[in-house]
Amino acid sequence: MSSVIHPQARMSLNQLELPGPIKKMYYTENTYKFDLSNSTNPYGGSYAEYPFLNSLDLRKVYLETISDTNAIFYPKVKFPKVDLNQLLFTVGSIEGIDLVLRAFCEPHKDAICTLDPTFPAYVHWAKIHGLSVKSVPMRGENFEYIDHQEVVKANPKILFICNPNNPTGTVIQNETIVKLCQSIQGLVVVDEAYIEFADQPSILQYLPSVKNLIILRTLSKAWGMAGLRCGIVLADPKVIETLRYIQIPFGLSMPSQKLVKKRLQNPHKIIDSWQKIKKERDNLFFALSQMNSIRKIYKSSANFIFMRLNDHMRYMSALQKADIYVADCSHVLPDSIKVSISTPKAHREFIKALSGSPL
Repeated sequence: MSSVIHPQARMSLNQLELPGPIKKMYYTENTYKFDLSNSTNPYGGSYAEYPFLNSLDLRKVYLETISDTNAIFYPKVKFPKVDLNQLLFTVGSIEGIDLVLRAFCEPHKDAICTLDPTFPAYVHWAKIHGLSVKSVPMRGENFEYIDHQEVVKANPKILFICNPNNPTGTVIQNETIVKLCQSIQGLVVVDEAYIEFADQPSILQYLPSVKNLIILRTLSKAWGMAGLRCGIVLADPKVIETLRYIQIPFGLSMPSQKLVKKRLQNPHKIIDSWQKIKKERDNLFFALSQMNSIRKIYKSSANFIFMRLNDHMRYMSALQKADIYVADCSHVLPDSIKVSISTPKAHREFIKALSGSPL
């Protein structure tokens, strides 16, 4: 097997070479006055050329920005310097999930492990790729504990941990995750889609010492760029290099790259919004905690709140009549919904619909 491919990758990757465009654009230092290799239309305008895959400048900007934000929110935590070859941009974090499964799991042979309840995309894509799924229930009053031995017994090729968890919004301690990484031979994927809203720092601080750790990030949630479809994989360089063998070339468009870079270089307004959202989340949590329509509400470390309704059908109907759409999670936990944190006006209308009386 090629030395650049991770030893736990699927054996079939041994028969592959990097796609030509990726090889050319990642590893060629030369710049050309005329590129006559790409069969594009020279009269097509600004976006006639394929987007630059290397994104060297964009990677530098992203790493500098998250380093600055980590220093702001967690000044006492010593975060490592992340190398450029430890980062891969993807089309949303969903592509990151798909890439990891395709690169490391043998269809109809390997198994993944998920923590239940959690983000259903892990199981969805695992089934698409012919993988078996072992589910370990999250325990505790707020789904904050994992049975360590159950995970070890499952012996998965990949363990997925959404942290903060979707849909519950609860957090697993980083030390628990590191212990799991050290206890299994498979890869541990920590999906940090909502990490900016948590009070716990990113597990990024352990990346240099934990080689089987893969971190997924997204710019869709806290960074407010869902429409640009930009995700990030942070991992050991051999993991990143392996993912490049199967990633579709040119997925992240030039307009997306430009707009992502612009926001990352001017992040102050969007970073300020994180504190506003957390405050609104706490205010909404307090208000809902007093309502008879709510059977149970879970303390959240994300930008949503998970709750169980006393009369699910009645209140879902009331929300529909009020023209309010929430995520029905009754397939995850009976009578449950997930409500995104929004504006005070939207929250007032939501509470009004659940209370059946004007505020």
